[in-house]
Amino acid sequence: MAASSSLPLHIYPLLEAVEEYDVVAEFGQELEEDDEDEVESDEINDLEVDVNKSKFEEFKWQRIERIRNDVREYGDGILDVDELASVYNFRIDKFQCLAIQALLRGSSVVVSAPTSAGKTLIAEAAAVAAVARGRRLFYTTPLKALSNQKFREFCDAFGEDNVGLLTGDPVIKKDAQVLIITIEILVGIMSSKSGLFHVDVIVLDEVHYLSDISQGTVWEEIVIYCPKEINQIHGKTEMVTSTKRPVPLTWHFSTRTALLPLLNETGTSMNRKLSVNYLQLNSYEDEKPRRRNSRKYDNDVSPSSKNKRNNIRRSQVPQVIDTVWHLKTRDMLPAVWFIFSRKGCDVAVQYLEDCNLLDECETTEKTFIEELFQKGLVKVVFATETLAAGINMPARTTVISSLSKMGESGRVNLTTNELLQMALRAGRKGIDKKGHVVVV
Repeated sequence: MAASSSLPLHIYPLLEAVEEYDVVAEFGQELEEDDEDEVESDEINDLEVDVNKSKFEEFKWQRIERIRNDVREYGDGILDVDELASVYNFRIDKFQCLAIQALLRGSSVVVSAPTSAGKTLIAEAAAVAAVARGRRLFYTTPLKALSNQKFREFCDAFGEDNVGLLTGDPVIKKDAQVLIITIEILVGIMSSKSGLFHVDVIVLDEVHYLSDISQGTVWEEIVIYCPKEINQIHGKTEMVTSTKRPVPLTWHFSTRTALLPLLNETGTSMNRKLSVNYLQLNSYEDEKPRRRNSRKYDNDVSPSSKNKRNNIRRSQVPQVIDTVWHLKTRDMLPAVWFIFSRKGCDVAVQYLEDCNLLDECETTEKTFIEELFQKGLVKVVFATETLAAGINMPARTTVISSLSKMGESGRVNLTTNELLQMALRAGRKGIDKKGHVVVV
């Protein structure tokens, strides 16, 4: 996409820095500021207990098993937010704490938080409680790839004997206490009214698909067909929201020769260096030395015709290698580069066939692709927007190849949600001080 004097307005709300959590106790009922402080001081700070070092040296599955044994011995009355938080060797965030408390009260919980903020932790804590009580949890996803990833993660935490997978292809331990399942298959189970024995909790991951015209009805059917004995769906509903990102984002715009800030210094308007007039002037200035010996030079004026303006725009469109080297020289790799077609991804890879982005030490490492990427040994992944649907492949930078894509009725602009899902993959919690989003 060539640089222009303006970009879609839906970019601007993404760049507002929000310092405090926005927590809602129930639909339409906002907590008072004093109440929020009280919750933080009385309950969150209680989590900062002095835990002995040997506990943190345990694996997560060992800590979960310890909780299961404690519940067998002392009863499920011991399950509270402190007990479930003890699974982790870090202090859980405020919105996670409030969501877990709501679950323990038997409420349904709607959690709204930025990508990579830690929403899966809440589902995992719910699974710990369900398994400890001898009950079951269904974890639904919209994609097989996401189901497979969650299956591996939950197997690591709960053990392979306690986790099943039901996606339509392989069927693995369908009666397990924690069952990872695609949303369409769960609808089928509910329609037949079978296979829902001992289920306490149903987790609807990526529930924003509810707004999708073609797929949203599936999520509605889950609520409609869900048996009433599953209180987590039909009972009281509480909402917890957080607008604070663990890793702040910085937005950029890539041209052939530079990587520029998307907004001005105050973040209130477009960076003027991205305007067509500015690019046009710079291009004209760059041409001056080449034409100093030309007779026409003295009579030249800045180009203004439509064709010349379009030429200026096209001259600033970067090749894949241009943007990649901008990222490498600024230490902004690894990156996920979103392209809205598989063919486009294949073509982009060819541009980098002869480009070595690893140093000598990194090239000696050999492992699987996901592990390579998480270790920073795969520097650029070209992917369709499917990767944005919750699949855990965090990066320092995300690159958005276009602000529009082909739809059923032709080319359409990205929706705010589509842009967010891709952009907010940037920034790895505990690794990066900031994440970067680059529009090209």
